[in-house]
Order: sequence, then C-alpha cells, then structure tokens
Amino acid sequence: MRRKNRMTHMNSNTTNNIENQSRAITRTETLQSLRLLRTIFTLLTAMLLLAGMAVLASGNEPEEVAQKVLTGPFVQMTAPGDALVSWQTRLPADSYLEMMPEGGSLKKVPTTSAGTKHQTTLADLDMTTKYQFQIIGKTNEGQKFVSELFKFDPTLDYLPAASPKVDLFETDELTPVYQNAAAEMLKTIQTHKGYAVVLGAGTGRLIAELINQSDLHVVVVEQDMDKVQAIRRMFDDAGVYGARVTVHHQEQEQLPFGPWFANLVISESAFESVSLPEWSSEIFRILRPAGGAVCLGQLQSGESDEERASQLTKFNEWLGNLPAEQGQVATAESDVLLASYTRGKLPESGEWTHMYGHPDNSSCSKDGVIGGKMSVLWWGRPGSRPMPDRGGRNPAPVSANGRMYVQGDRTLFGMDAYNGTILWTKQIPTMRRANMPRDGSNMVATDDYLYLAVDSDCFMFDGQTGELTATYQVERKEGDVAYNWGYLGVVNNLLLGTATSRGAQYMGDNGEWFEDYEAASVSRVTSDNFTARDATTGEKRWTYEDGKIMNSTITIDGENVYFVESRNPAAIDEQVSRLLDQVQQHQYLVALDLETGEIKWEKSYDFSKCEFMTYLSHTNDTLLVTGTDQNKSFHTYAFDARNGYELWQHSEEAKKKHHSGHLAHPVLIGDKLYHNKQTVELRTGNVLETDDFDWHGCGVMTGSNNMLFRRFEYHGMYDLETQERTQFMGVRSGCWLSLIPSGGVLLAPETGSGCFCEHALQTSMAFYPVKQVTALEK
Repeated sequence: MRRKNRMTHMNSNTTNNIENQSRAITRTETLQSLRLLRTIFTLLTAMLLLAGMAVLASGNEPEEVAQKVLTGPFVQMTAPGDALVSWQTRLPADSYLEMMPEGGSLKKVPTTSAGTKHQTTLADLDMTTKYQFQIIGKTNEGQKFVSELFKFDPTLDYLPAASPKVDLFETDELTPVYQNAAAEMLKTIQTHKGYAVVLGAGTGRLIAELINQSDLHVVVVEQDMDKVQAIRRMFDDAGVYGARVTVHHQEQEQLPFGPWFANLVISESAFESVSLPEWSSEIFRILRPAGGAVCLGQLQSGESDEERASQLTKFNEWLGNLPAEQGQVATAESDVLLASYTRGKLPESGEWTHMYGHPDNSSCSKDGVIGGKMSVLWWGRPGSRPMPDRGGRNPAPVSANGRMYVQGDRTLFGMDAYNGTILWTKQIPTMRRANMPRDGSNMVATDDYLYLAVDSDCFMFDGQTGELTATYQVERKEGDVAYNWGYLGVVNNLLLGTATSRGAQYMGDNGEWFEDYEAASVSRVTSDNFTARDATTGEKRWTYEDGKIMNSTITIDGENVYFVESRNPAAIDEQVSRLLDQVQQHQYLVALDLETGEIKWEKSYDFSKCEFMTYLSHTNDTLLVTGTDQNKSFHTYAFDARNGYELWQHSEEAKKKHHSGHLAHPVLIGDKLYHNKQTVELRTGNVLETDDFDWHGCGVMTGSNNMLFRRFEYHGMYDLETQERTQFMGVRSGCWLSLIPSGGVLLAPETGSGCFCEHALQTSMAFYPVKQVTALEK
C-alpha cells in the first residue's frame, strides 16, 4: 500500500512537470502571437489613417457627416410589396440606397437625386420579412457620408384594399359629366379616403366614378328591393362589392348607422332625376364634423341662366335644412350644377393639439361637447403590433380639425378621428422618444399640419395627405455640441422649439419603465436655448439663451412662455443635456413675452423637492409647479402668472403609490385642480373634495370641461356633474397618456402593446357622447 502511494505520488509529479512545461510553451507562444498582432494592428491603423486622409476631405468620419447632412429617411408603402423611400440632404448631394432583407446582403438600389431631395422605389418586397438599408453619398463639396443601418417592415401595410377599376358602362356623352361631378364632390370633401353614403341608387354610374376616382368606401341606402339586388349584382360582377361598396335595403327614415362617420353624403337617384331627395335629420346625424359634406347635383339642370338659377334656389332651400351656424353652403359650376353644404367643427368642441392638450399643459382639451353616457363611435386599426412597448411613457396622440395623429414604434399614423380611417402612414426609422415625465413631446397638430421633431429637424406634414411640406433645422448654439430638436410647440402661428444635445433624449427601446428614483430614469432632458419662428415660413423671430431649461416645464399661454431653468454654472457648462443634480440648484421660474422673447418677470425659487419630475401647468392666470420627492410625497407650488407672486404651496403624501401614482400629471379645468385624488381650488389651494377610489391602472388623467378620463382597470370615464364612474370592459390604455378628448369625441388609440395584463382587446377606439349627439341633431 505504501509503495502504491509512492507510485501515485511519482506519477503526479511527472504530470505536474509536463503541465508546467506545457504552460511555459503556451506563454511563449502567446507572447509571440501578441507581438505579431500588435504589429498587424499598427500596420492596419496606419493604412486606415492613410485611407481616411485620402477619403475625407472634410476631416470628419462618414457617419458624423451623415448625422449633419441627412434628414429622414421616410418609408411609405405605395402598393402591396412596393415602398417609396425618400430622404433629404441639407447640401446638394449624390446619394444612393443599399438594402438587404434580414439575413441577406446589402445591394445597391438605383436612386433619383435632385439637389437635396432623394428617393427610390423598392419593388417586389417579400411581405413576410423585414428589411434593412443604409444611405451612402457624397455632397457637392466632397464630403462622403454613410448612414446608420435603418430598418423597415413592409408587412405594416395600411393601404386601402386593392380593387379593380369599375368598367361597366359604355363611353358616351355623359361619361365626362359623371367624371367631373364625382371629381367636384371629392374636391369638396378634400379627401379620397373614408366613407361616402349614397341615399338612393340610380344607374350606378356616379357610384362607379366615386370608386374609380377615390379610395372611399361607398355605402348605398335604397328603399326599392329590386334595385338593391340589381346594384349588388352589378358591383359584385365588377369585383368590388363588399370591399368598396355595400348596399343596404332601408325603408324607414332612420339610417342603420352610427353618428358622424360620413365624409360625403349624396343621392344618385336625385342626381339622375328632376326631384331632390326627401329631407331627413338623419343626414345631418351621420355627417362627419370638420369637413364632411352633403353634395346635390342634377344632370338636367337647365340650359338657360334662369333655369340654372331656379335649380340653385331649390338646392339652397333644401340645404337650408342643415344648421347654418355649423356649416357653409357653396356652389360649383361644371358640366352640371352642384351645391354643397360643408359641416364645420362641433360648436363648443375642444382639441388636443399638444402633449397635455394645449401648450398650457393643463391636460384639459376645453371641450364642452363631451359629457354623460359615452358609446363606441368606431374601433379598429392600428392594433398593437406597430406600437412601442407601453412602459416607455411615450408621447401622446394629438388631434385637430377632425384628424388624429398616432406615433407608433417608428411608424406614424394620420387618421380620420370620426370614422377611424387611416389616411396615411410613414415608417420613420429615426423617430422615437420616451420618458415624457422628464422631457417634452415631439409632435404638435394644427388645423392643416402635423409638426414632428426628429433628431435635429422639425418636419411639417400636410395633415390630410402626409406630404412633407417643409423642414426646419434646430437653432444651434455656438460651439461643437451636436443638437437635436427638443421641445416643440405651435402657438399664434409661431413655431417654438429648443436645442437639446444629441443623445440626451430617452428612447425606451429596451423595456425601460422609468419608475424608480435612479439617474437613468429621473434625469431631466434640458435645453440650451428657446427659439420662435414663423410657423409657415420658418423665419426666425427671436432666441432666448441663458440657463438650462427643463423641457418638461415649458408652458405657453396666448401671450407668454413660462419655464423652470437652472442657472447653476455647473449645469450651464455641461455639454450634455440630460442632467439631474446640477439642474436642481439655482432654479428660476421665468416668463418670456411670446412675441419678442424678452423677459417679463423671473423668480428665483427652490423646486428641489420635485425630485422624481418637475411639471409646470397654466390656466386662469395661475402657474402650477408639481413634483414628488423620493418618499413619494407631492409638492405643489402655485404662482400668479401675471407677476410671479407665490399664491400657495402644498405638500402631501401620494395617495396612490402603485402603478406610477407618484408620477401623476395634474389636470386643470376652469378654476379647479384635479390631482392626487383631490379636487383643489386653483387660486387658494383649498382642498374641496377627496376621492378614495383606488384604480388599478397606470397612466395619467385627462379632462374635458365636463369629464375626466383615465385607466381604472379598463378605459375609465368620470362625469364631473353626476360623479358617475364608468369604464369600457376589455380594453386598456397605455402607461402614460393616450385617452384624449378632442373634437367632441374621446379618442383612444391602441397603446397597451407589450402588456401582460389580461385585456382581450388590443384595438384603437373612439367614443361619442350619446345625449349630446341627440341634442345637436335636433
């Protein structure tokens, strides 16, 4: 046994010696390999430096040049499997696109370049895969640039259903008459998408022209059952029944439709006869506010001026049944005489044009129509797939003039607010913002345009078509800091924006919740300057530049701009714009004249207790600063907006500490503040009422003049007059702000993507006030 042990010991020593020798050899070889790699690295570095000197006349890397030169890109589906990719350069340049499917290799795509505008069409795309592309080019000044690798998804196709051309009628002398009549009707409603209601079918020729000249879905209502069957067969044979046209047999006066959905109402039977349709209040009930039109015309409109004048008088008398104070009558002279009534915005309705309703950040739309029982107006797309994860606290949808704009996950939607029709979509690979409690939104709506800030640019899109009409670049400070467009607002035809250092804005692409007190969640996005321009021409009016402005506090009424800024030298000297401790010191509440940019008043004040976030809101000559500390206690400070005098301050523990209750944004309606489960008298701070109801959901509250909206468990609504609380079961809103009362309806686009709660319906919806609809149609 002793010998065996000795043998084992000897074998062990032998093994150790062999291993030590192997290690020595390995070390030697490794050192030699490292020296060789070092030599190769040195040679490669020298070669790259020489190549860089030869290639870059500007002295900048191609990626850096691309950030300064490129704007966009935008991807828009033009047909199933086809996409138009467009981009701009700030300098004239030649550029092209390289594209590959996921897992493939980059291939050059022919591109049309004309100075600063560039585009290419991608055809025959695989609708089951995603694609990547990059833009490569050279400016006329010799600067080469290469973009980052962008992504787009052709399966996100929201084009109207393709349908064949209706070719049922022989060409004759009436063909141009029908064509021109349909064209004039479409011109009146200024859209080719949505719904047309035809009260009474004729030969089908006018219906066919509406189908051929637009993407409208045509809904025909006919009393004669034989004619119903004939029209159905006719358009079924043409291959468009169901997809583009439907025919309803209806004998009663009441129409089997909900309110406010029809972009166009006509009568084909009246168009082809000498009699006008029978008047019904149902026509007004279904007519879409803010641009919906009733059009009358007749083939036999008379040859003489007297006959045409007589016919026009009859048209105007019939249209006189529609409320004159809510619309406008007009005539159009073509091959036939046409008269139309175009409905305006709902009286007393408000709009949701900015992140928190208006640039005053009151979270109230000032809408006086919404109230009482609410019912579903429409539901449908977009669903959850094109939307970002709900936890990022993303920018709110906005709405104006009967349209709604929804920012998805790098996909932008323009929609009809009254019937849910998707008017246009754009995939914008560089469009993304998150963590709204510490920043400002990048999207603003006006009656005619949508303004969108992406990187260093503000794009102005036509609200109806999505066409890019103008691009404005951020105002830069002197120095080497690369800036993005920060705050965005439009007031009194002034385009308002700030400069934020590139990289400061939150993206929220990795499931961030921004819930806890940590620098990565609560650091403020700030700006180095504030600029006002003409919203139409882009001409600069003024620039303010002093301290570090907190984007989440920028608040505007009709005459003034308010914000909280830090004048701490340590904050001002920072080249980055995402800051925390530095901007919690040396704080000032500032009021600027909106027209001139001059300081009206300023007040040094310590808001450092607002640790989680700092909000600023305005209504009724009152400014309200709100935030919570690390113990989740709210601190609220009220000031007279006319002079900065302090009115009151209040501190109280957050009454809802789960699901982001400590991040709640206040709602200001008239002379009252709704916040932290309390109703507070705005000018005095007196607590009028406390609501102990504890809701499950996250997100923040919004308001109209008569109601409050927020997620309870599902879409929740609270009537301020009756104090009745209701909710729509099965569907939830997002984790920030997505229930917006605008234009007389409650708009609720899908924003719950990524949620694992048990909610069955991931859909976009809109609700209308039942009693208000009944009253308005009388």
